[in-house]
Amino acid sequence: MTEQAEGSATGPGPDNTGGWTRGQKIAATAAVVPILAALIAWAATASTDSEHSPREPGVIQQCVINGSENDCDINGDADLSDAEIAEQMAASEPPATGPYPTVVLNTEAGRGLIIRNSPYLEGQQVGSANNRATVWVDCRVDSGFNPAPDSDAGSIWYRVHWPSSELGMTFYNSSPGDPAEAYAYSGYLFTFGDESQIRDC
Repeated sequence: MTEQAEGSATGPGPDNTGGWTRGQKIAATAAVVPILAALIAWAATASTDSEHSPREPGVIQQCVINGSENDCDINGDADLSDAEIAEQMAASEPPATGPYPTVVLNTEAGRGLIIRNSPYLEGQQVGSANNRATVWVDCRVDSGFNPAPDSDAGSIWYRVHWPSSELGMTFYNSSPGDPAEAYAYSGYLFTFGDESQIRDC
């Protein structure tokens, strides 16, 4: 085994422990920081998927209704604002029958929309839906409970398909075949076309 000369380019020297120069350390740190930031952002928004609700790829821009199955094809541009997405949705053709795909918009990042077991004040949280997630709606109810007085939606709630009826704050994805019945405030759920197609419960 041969020893390396002290201070050589391939080994540690008195001012160069571990073989890294100050410039190399700075470059390595600069390369690692964006990766760590992306991982932290991903972990903050990660959600729990149910076996009934496979994660749908991409960001909502367009939902395509495929025949009578009301299958939602998710794709789009992450650079669109929530207002632009809502505008595109309002101009889209709504499905002929329910369940109706709606999209969560205008919620704070990482907070999402609270899903409850009742549309009334005494209702409890059974999960959350991320901003821009699809939530499948059957019908609407005016419960008299308005959790967002600044919204134009008043006290209208949507009865939605949900994968779990257990109390909690877990983030789930909704699908039309989910077994649980839950409620979501309509002020943060946007429909394709006019929301008047959603009948009263």
